Amino acid sequence: MPPLPEGWHVQSYDVLSDGCLAILGADIDIWAEFAKLRDSGLGGIPSSAAKATAKIWTFDGSSLAAGPIFPLHKPGLIVARFPDGRWLVCNSTCVERPSGRILSSDGDWIGSIELGYCVNNVKIDNASRIWVNWIDQGIFGNDSWTVSNLEWSPASYGLVCFDEFGEVVRHARSCPHAVGIADCFALNVIGCTAWASTDPDSFLVALRDKQEEQWWATGLKASRAIAVDEPYILAAGGYDFASRAEKESAPASRIAGLDLSDNGRRVSLLRLADGQAELYGQWEMPIQVGFPNSLDLIDGQGDTLHIVDEDVWRRWRVRDFLNE
Repeated sequence: MPPLPEGWHVQSYDVLSDGCLAILGADIDIWAEFAKLRDSGLGGIPSSAAKATAKIWTFDGSSLAAGPIFPLHKPGLIVARFPDGRWLVCNSTCVERPSGRILSSDGDWIGSIELGYCVNNVKIDNASRIWVNWIDQGIFGNDSWTVSNLEWSPASYGLVCFDEFGEVVRHARSCPHAVGIADCFALNVIGCTAWASTDPDSFLVALRDKQEEQWWATGLKASRAIAVDEPYILAAGGYDFASRAEKESAPASRIAGLDLSDNGRRVSLLRLADGQAELYGQWEMPIQVGFPNSLDLIDGQGDTLHIVDEDVWRRWRVRDFLNE
């Protein structure tokens, strides 16, 4: 990865719909300020964040292009780009409302949109619709967020499509063997179709434009990113809670974490069948992508997994794992 110009500090990375990276920088090293607060025992959000200026760069693998400049306001931002060049900037953890800002291609504020808090991913499809998924704290914790056409908070559905004005266009419904989505870990939007990995019961769901949603059982807990090249899926990361019997029979060196099989390094190739995603193969990657997640980025866009770790951008396509 190329360094940002002098005086700018990387805050986060996001994958755009064209496969380029969006790199969010700030003129204050917010993460260093976080570390100082943590080490002092105070915790909280650095006050410097409210005074910081943010800037977006895009990187296509060869050249770094400068984008809009705007006030940071809060750390923990997710960025996505509309087909016409506008930007959506969402504060993923902030409880202040509205949580999303829409900016012109030059960074001018155009409007606001409510997307709740504890947002996991934000992606924009070819029709300029906004797809959002939430982790469990957001699914069960946005109770005060109400809209006129829904009985419950939008976040309670786990995966929702909004128009650019914040109106709910579509949301996921209950998967076949569970009450609903309790956690939505990964999101991939291709054209006007959204794919997501969900829990409980480790299901994969596809919401296609003007079609009924489809569900497939995977047996994979908490896949952190998914790449799609139908009928194949590449899923990265995850965890398994070990049973008492497994813990008692396992060597002590294998029960320090949440899982016995180190599924954080797992990458699985699946083939979609009737209601089931059949396992074709599994590999272990040389980096940890599960829990705890120390990567700068783990995401899927189109048929490609994207991982940024220690200034290295890795890209793996679904068909890199096929022997055809």
